[in-house]
Amino acid sequence: MDLVVLVPPERPVRQPASCYFLVRGVDVSVKVDDARWLPRARRLARQSLLSAETATCASYDSELVRLRATGARGVPVSPVLADVLRSLVGARELTGGGLRGGRASAVAAGSPTASCGGAAWPRAADPWAGIDVAEGSATVPAGRSLEVPALAAAVAAARAATEVLQVLGTGAYVVIGGTAAARGLALPPVVWGLEVPPGGTVSRVAGSASSPWSEAVVAWSGPESAALAQAAHSWGTEAPQRLHALGARARLSGPGGEVLVA
Repeated sequence: MDLVVLVPPERPVRQPASCYFLVRGVDVSVKVDDARWLPRARRLARQSLLSAETATCASYDSELVRLRATGARGVPVSPVLADVLRSLVGARELTGGGLRGGRASAVAAGSPTASCGGAAWPRAADPWAGIDVAEGSATVPAGRSLEVPALAAAVAAARAATEVLQVLGTGAYVVIGGTAAARGLALPPVVWGLEVPPGGTVSRVAGSASSPWSEAVVAWSGPESAALAQAAHSWGTEAPQRLHALGARARLSGPGGEVLVA
């Protein structure tokens, strides 16, 4: 009688894979631990950005514009808009209300005050005061012009990385615009000179002529890194001390070289 030895089939070796693409002019890159899931991960990242942009851009029919036009309390909102507003409120608390992310002015329907591209941080009355976010609903006082593209991109990156891990079961590294997020990776990636914290993000914002910093890179436990990177320019030379007091890690580049905040 012949002896038959059954050899189990070899498990396929997982190979990482990555891709880069543009979505409405926004740079997006995706890396996954398992190449088999890259096409689906790409679609999830693209949809995450489109959902965030549709919800928050300055178009007259965006969800955020319609919400702030009503001024009503407890208006039902989509999960992505709730995440953006929650991050916005968190950023306001982190900066003591000193960060300006929009204009407190009357908003005429059909007359957007900002594009879905880059945002300025004008010094005006605090436009974020009075915003409240509950489970599935939010309140934005009427007449508030909120410019949140950087936060929206940060939320989109965080949501995409989380969704890839939860839905596809593979570790993911997602960069959307100026924010990177990673979930489920054995080794945290390093981007723009900083390690992406577990469950967090790293954001990079270029400075304007009025900022002492040519570039600010901030790592934080949530999407608020985008707001903190913009705040670093508003804070000027006080940025290293203020970021350190918050417990944020940062890399600030200026004419005199780099300042690392640990």
